[in-house]
Formats: sequence, structure tokens, C-alpha cells
Amino acid sequence: MKVRPLNDFRMLGSGISVSKDKVYDAIYATNQPNWQERGLIFIQGAEGDTSDIGFLLDQTDYVVEILGGWENDDTNPNSIKTNEEKGDD
Repeated sequence: MKVRPLNDFRMLGSGISVSKDKVYDAIYATNQPNWQERGLIFIQGAEGDTSDIGFLLDQTDYVVEILGGWENDDTNPNSIKTNEEKGDD
């Protein structure tokens, strides 16, 4: 997916930052507690970030610009529905 931060953010002491004026690739932060409820993502390619992990943001800090990949299918943890929600018995 591609996301745009709602504000400029900097990780203290690291030189890593993201800009509200840019769109970034992002992945769900599935290794974080309560990632689904909080909408946690890792932004990839933040300025100054040389890690493979990314810059962590929650759902109040970004907007999704483009969905892609598994966000649109049944393997997306956010789209998994119970049988009752699907209308199955």
C-alpha cells in the first residue's frame, strides 16, 4: 500500500524522518501488539532509514493513498469476516 503521513515526523536521535508532503510504501506492522486494532504500519524508505524495518505509525498518523497487493483479498487480516458476517450458517 502507499500512505501519506498527516504530519512531519522525526525519530529522535536517529536522523530518520517522514514528510507529510510525500507518499511512501508501507506494510502492516504485524509483529506489533494490537497492530490490527491500532492500524499500525511500517513506512518503507523514510529519509535516513537504512533498515529493513521501517518507520512505525498508527492509523491516526497517516492516510492510505493506494491499496495494493493483499489488502484487497481474503488473506487480509483486516478483511477476514466471520461466517455470520458473510451470511453463512
